Amino acid sequence: MLALSGWAQPYDALHYVAPHATHVDYASLGSADAVFDELARHAQTRIAVGWSLGGTLLLHAYAQGRLPACQHMVILCSPVQFVRCAQFSHAMPHDVFSLFDENFRTQPLKTARRFSHLIAKEDVHYDRILDALPAEYHPATLHAWQWGLDWLAQLRHDDLAHVKLPRLTLIYGERDHIVHPQQGLVFAEQGHDVTYHCFEGCAHAPHIHNPAWIRNHIDSLIQELHYG
Repeated sequence: MLALSGWAQPYDALHYVAPHATHVDYASLGSADAVFDELARHAQTRIAVGWSLGGTLLLHAYAQGRLPACQHMVILCSPVQFVRCAQFSHAMPHDVFSLFDENFRTQPLKTARRFSHLIAKEDVHYDRILDALPAEYHPATLHAWQWGLDWLAQLRHDDLAHVKLPRLTLIYGERDHIVHPQQGLVFAEQGHDVTYHCFEGCAHAPHIHNPAWIRNHIDSLIQELHYG
């Protein structure tokens, strides 16, 4: 089992729900293509779990044939498109993204701290989630994430159109201020075997909001693979 965390988050942030997974530290790889090459080394992976950027990278890696044995992906609040356009309105306005991008380039520590609050914003478990997110960030580590923003800026909702995806469990938060839960329905429409969940009172960290539910679901997938 593979696990990919979210943008600017610790590589093992999904240990709450996938403690036995291989958590890929992909930030320092420098590009999405390098991440796909790294994931190809795990071609025999049968279950993959991804949060936000991590989930989108997993889906694109699968579409490129890098994870041919993967039978099920659990996707947490991942975008199909991060920046709004005329054809896709359920994304971040371009001016908001541009300001965030500029702030991250010039004030990475301050921007990362604000991002943590945005992850937890309006979640009914706000304090719990904020406590679980990094209290501090190392500047050099943060700069390694710039490529992720650049890649997200180019992402388009139809990039995976007509691509056969594995079985998907899609989990989004109804109060997410980073990735609109409507985005998950775009993935759902493209998949042949998809279950979609929108957690009430949840923002952008469902694995912290309700770790027991997600952990139990992943355990059931593992049991299914082992015992049919």
